[in-house]
Amino acid sequence: MNRFWLKRKKLTAGSVENINYRILPAQERLRSQALGQQLAMYRNGGLDEARFTAIDEQLLQDVQMLKEFYNAILEVNEPTVLKQDNRDMLDKIKEYRLDVQDEELAIINSNEFDLLCIPKGSLSPTERKEIESHVVHTQNFLSHIPWTKEFQNVPTIAAAHHEKLNGSGYPYGIKDEEIPLPSKIMAVCDIYDALTASDRPYKRAMNTEKAIDILMEESGRGLLDRNLVQVFTDAKVFQAIDSKEYPTAKEFSSFSNHPCDVDEHLHDKADLK
Repeated sequence: MNRFWLKRKKLTAGSVENINYRILPAQERLRSQALGQQLAMYRNGGLDEARFTAIDEQLLQDVQMLKEFYNAILEVNEPTVLKQDNRDMLDKIKEYRLDVQDEELAIINSNEFDLLCIPKGSLSPTERKEIESHVVHTQNFLSHIPWTKEFQNVPTIAAAHHEKLNGSGYPYGIKDEEIPLPSKIMAVCDIYDALTASDRPYKRAMNTEKAIDILMEESGRGLLDRNLVQVFTDAKVFQAIDSKEYPTAKEFSSFSNHPCDVDEHLHDKADLK
């Protein structure tokens, strides 16, 4: 199983925990520094109450800022669309440095920053490519099966069901006339199933009307075959799976990135919350 299929969020739980372990000591260092400044006032023979209070107030602001940093990281770690204000906060977190004994401590490293800046979903371009490779693996696997003449094109058909008419699909980027008709049919059905499926833990299932609207829009953009989408809609082909029940076994419940959900249209249109 591809490890990225189980990636619910942008960062792993271990990475988030590491960030928390950086923030908590940072808060303690700020408190120690503030206390040191206040003690130095006593050693120097005088107490400036205004300065003493200012140090306390600055400490509260700095500690609160670190708490806000952590909460912001938790928010952007969700596989939602990254908003501009969240991106601005990430830039602020990336630049933050705490000076401790001539050493600058950062809250997040460059790899964590890049992952948190994923604009939508939970997968980086590299991770997405790895998941997309499932189609090639499928084709290779199916090619080893001794199909009868009637079904000998099954490997090719399965391999092309994520291709788009304009060549923007995967894995080969082939265009309209190069895509087998059965693959075009499979693409329409597969997308509808992915949009309306109730077994995806990271998004709610769409209703039929909204899913059909997306299929229509995708065909209008030249990604799906317009005639096939129209037939699918007019003949109510979708009713064949409307009553389909999905497995609820534990081994399926943790799947977060279904291999057929990595198409861009799902991340643009699905209500990921």
